[in-house]
Amino acid sequence: PDREILEGFMMIAKKGTEHAVNALEQMLDAKVEIRIPRINVEPLEEAITEFSSPDLHVGVFLGIEGEIENNFLVLISEKDAIRLSSMLLMQDIEELDMDLDSMMVSALKELGNILASSFSDGISESIGGSYFPTPADISFDLPQTLLGFVLIQFTGDPDEALVFHTTMTIDEKEFELSILMAPPRSSREELFKKVQQIERS
Repeated sequence: PDREILEGFMMIAKKGTEHAVNALEQMLDAKVEIRIPRINVEPLEEAITEFSSPDLHVGVFLGIEGEIENNFLVLISEKDAIRLSSMLLMQDIEELDMDLDSMMVSALKELGNILASSFSDGISESIGGSYFPTPADISFDLPQTLLGFVLIQFTGDPDEALVFHTTMTIDEKEFELSILMAPPRSSREELFKKVQQIERS
């Protein structure tokens, strides 16, 4: 992709993380920092092969409706998902069971909703339009299996993804996660064109 597009999405990510930090700090009453040092734009097949970890992951996925439709997937390792849930629910890690704990599932869905909505707010501020998240869904599996399953759920048969490699710090505890944005084919060209114009305006 053009340099202008990558720089435009980095600006959107910066605005999105500011929204997410504000929301999470209010929720947790804690110091939150989110860094996105790297963005990749790549075919979905390559994005899937990139996540070849043998460890279980949590995938929170949801759609975005509005002037430009979009799809988001937040991918978190099982270990970090449990640690994050412990902080979100203010419970000891030993008390949490990913298979059985509905509160943990709800907390992770809410985290995914906050991140996707915040990125959509960043898009809105950068290129205009109004955007609304659909209800979040969640799945647990190996990351490649998760991606394959989630992509079937995505709206508009996307064939390309932006991968935001993300580090979140809450009260000096660090978590690694990936945020995938996969716009439908029908809206990708319009989205990229408007993002490219961010740098030229």
